[in-house]
Amino acid sequence: MEVLQRHGWIKNILFLADRRELVKQAKKNFAALLPNLSICNLLDSKDDPTARELIEENCSFTDPAFLSLIVLCETVWVLGRAYGYSRELIHMAMRQILLTDCFEVEDHALAWEALHSYQSGKADYADCLIACLNRNHGCSVTFTFDKAAARLRGVSLLTKNKL
Repeated sequence: MEVLQRHGWIKNILFLADRRELVKQAKKNFAALLPNLSICNLLDSKDDPTARELIEENCSFTDPAFLSLIVLCETVWVLGRAYGYSRELIHMAMRQILLTDCFEVEDHALAWEALHSYQSGKADYADCLIACLNRNHGCSVTFTFDKAAARLRGVSLLTKNKL
C-alpha cells in the first residue's frame, strides 16, 4: 500500500473486518506501517462523526474513493454482523453508498442489480451478486447449497439427487 500511495495511485483506503480484535490489530499495524495515513476505527463508536468527516474531507466527485464488489459484500456483512442492522437498514445504507458520487463503485450497474435482488428476497448480498455476475457472463444456471440463494433467478439448489 505504501508503494501505491507514494506513487499517487491511491489516496484513500477502506479496510473492513468482522472482529473487534482484528480491527484493533489492523489499525495498530497500519499506523506503524503508514504513519501519515489518517486512520479511523468505526467500531470505536457506531455514531462516530469522524468517519463521516473523513469521507467528506478526503473523497469527492473529482477524487472518489474506489469500492470494489468485494468491499460491498464485506460492508453488508459487517453492517449485519457487527452493527446488527436489519436487511431494511442494510438496503438503505447500500443504496446511499451507490448513490453517493464520492465513491467509484466497481461495476456500478451490477452492484445495483444485486441490491435489487437483495431487497426483494432472502438471499445474502454476496449470493445476489454471484447470481447477477454469473448471469451477466452467460451462465444459464448457478448451483448452490444455499436454499435462500436458490430462490434467485438463474440459481438452482444442488442436492444429492443433482450431483
